Amino acid sequence: MEELNIFQKIERVRHAIGGVLKKSKSGYGYNYTPEEEILFTVEKEMDKLHLTLYPEIVPGTMQITPFSYQKTKYDKAAKKTYTETVNDILGQADTVFVWVNNDNPQETIRVPFALVGQQSDASQCFGSGLTYMNRYFLLKFFNVSTTNDDPDALKAKQAKAEADAQAAILKDLIEQIDVLLAEKMTDGNRNDIMEIVAKAINRKANGKPVVNYRTIKQIPVATGLLQNLNDYFTRKED
Repeated sequence: MEELNIFQKIERVRHAIGGVLKKSKSGYGYNYTPEEEILFTVEKEMDKLHLTLYPEIVPGTMQITPFSYQKTKYDKAAKKTYTETVNDILGQADTVFVWVNNDNPQETIRVPFALVGQQSDASQCFGSGLTYMNRYFLLKFFNVSTTNDDPDALKAKQAKAEADAQAAILKDLIEQIDVLLAEKMTDGNRNDIMEIVAKAINRKANGKPVVNYRTIKQIPVATGLLQNLNDYFTRKED
């Protein structure tokens, strides 16, 4: 296996997730991405890259507090609302997630986080808090968004938007080259300019260097060509 440091390994896990997950479950009035769906991809990559992730509760920070509140309900039979007192348990603690590079256990990353849970039973409160914390740590640590739509369709839409933005940048660069050459290219410097263009494109067709800069498809190539042309004309003017 290629030797990677812990940051490079975590970056590969993030790429494997893909940035978007579907909200495939519903409960308590909202849709959400279940923990198992997140863990499926994350744990598979962690095993492959020899990474360990575990949570720690900061000693002395765990608090279990009785919590009461009023909840308005509707009685369908009586056709009226009424107020009910709900007695829950609120659990909270400061936590730290620890990433460990198993190939070099001294290499770790510690990420402060928090645990919060609310249930009618203390043990359920703790358990739900752990599940909620774990799910949202992974989502937020890896900058994963969740959607009700098909993630593949959303990714395709994002890819098209990015491609359109890149095309607009490339079009602007080509137009800048057009303007520059229209102003400064002459019969006397044409050969020099064609040589600069051919070197930037670095491609041949039918055995001859390509000098049509409008065929450039990469932004760095167009940017480099524009810079080289500006440098050339600056030297000539000096």
